[in-house]
Amino acid sequence: MKRQPLPTVTSCDGCGACCTEQCALPVALVGDGDSRMPAVAPLPESLQAELQAMVRHFNETGWPPDGSACVWYDAQARRCKHHEHRPVICRDMQVGGDACLRWRRSKGIDPQPRWSFRGGRVVKEVR
Repeated sequence: MKRQPLPTVTSCDGCGACCTEQCALPVALVGDGDSRMPAVAPLPESLQAELQAMVRHFNETGWPPDGSACVWYDAQARRCKHHEHRPVICRDMQVGGDACLRWRRSKGIDPQPRWSFRGGRVVKEVR
């Protein structure tokens, strides 16, 4: 029997698993001084205005509860609406790394189950 390589994850496209419970992280890109998270590239003015409007809205109506999806998460496309401008904290998630794969599995987005050979039998890995 020819051995097939285990699947690897190299893209966030069609996933968004880590975005589904991260609350309003991009809003931290606006603010003042130490409270602002760095962006990798300067945000376009239209995006800055969008974030500032969100901050005003949340300040008036209340912030999303813990465990809410990120405000930039597009649930239908299962990806970030502004992926190229996502904050450093989002970029630090290693695509295909252990944390990424755990998020994917917890949301049922695992590309394929992983199998191993133990005690003379093929068994599905549980992580």
